[in-house]
Amino acid sequence: MPYGTAAFYQNHVAFRDFKYVVETDVAGISEKTITDKSQVISETYTDLLGRPVKAVGQGLVVKTIRYANGSKRVKIVRTGRR
Repeated sequence: MPYGTAAFYQNHVAFRDFKYVVETDVAGISEKTITDKSQVISETYTDLLGRPVKAVGQGLVVKTIRYANGSKRVKIVRTGRR
């Protein structure tokens, strides 16, 4: 938890059973960002069992987007009629 907040957390009902409370510097957490997600290098679709899908039809598929910086985004997509 951030420096200076131990008393607040120790007195809160959700944290009262914790034996050890450690304060640390968390300033760098908000500064970390993934940059340049705009460069997509591939998009693949698979079914829920991981088998490649060539033509996306009606149902649920897993869409995987890979970016030039090495990151990837995976999400389940509903396709077809609603």
